[in-house]
Amino acid sequence: MKKKKNIAVTWIVMFVLVAAIVGVFFFLSKRKNSENYESESAQTEAAKLLEKDLELSYPATPREVVKFYCRIVKCLYSQEVKEEQSGQLEDKLRLLYDKEFLEETPFDEYKMLLQAEITEFKEGQRSITSYQVASAKNVDTWTDDEQEYARLVASFTYKEKTQFFKVYEEFALRRDDSGKWKILGWRLAEEEDMQ
Repeated sequence: MKKKKNIAVTWIVMFVLVAAIVGVFFFLSKRKNSENYESESAQTEAAKLLEKDLELSYPATPREVVKFYCRIVKCLYSQEVKEEQSGQLEDKLRLLYDKEFLEETPFDEYKMLLQAEITEFKEGQRSITSYQVASAKNVDTWTDDEQEYARLVASFTYKEKTQFFKVYEEFALRRDDSGKWKILGWRLAEEEDMQ
């Protein structure tokens, strides 16, 4: 009887050990797959943004320009992007800016400030979770000195540690000589500006 009891205990111990080994293996494999998936999705969004040739298919409306801007900003500020892709995305952002904005902000200074801001954002455990661009009917357009201008508001929802915040930004755009809407600048706005 004692021998049968020892065999039963041995089998139970072996079963528990095998179950623990399988559990640990499953946990590690699941975690690795999750990390790979997150990395692939970040790279996929960066790759999609970089694939867009702005010379051939520039966004047609002020709203589309701001949406593309928001996609790039969300990717840069919230996802782990390879250094090479980060530089290319920063260059892509500059293609959306008006020549006057570019003249006021030298290339090297712009890159340095943007990278410092992104680093500070991530070190503060912040990430952009979503964005929303005002509807097409909420885009103000006007003409001044034979130049076309547009104004619209976008909101960014970001997470800081465990809290969520919403920031509103008003964008000013101008149509350039080739008919493309370019970002002149932006400033903080209020929620009611989105309406």
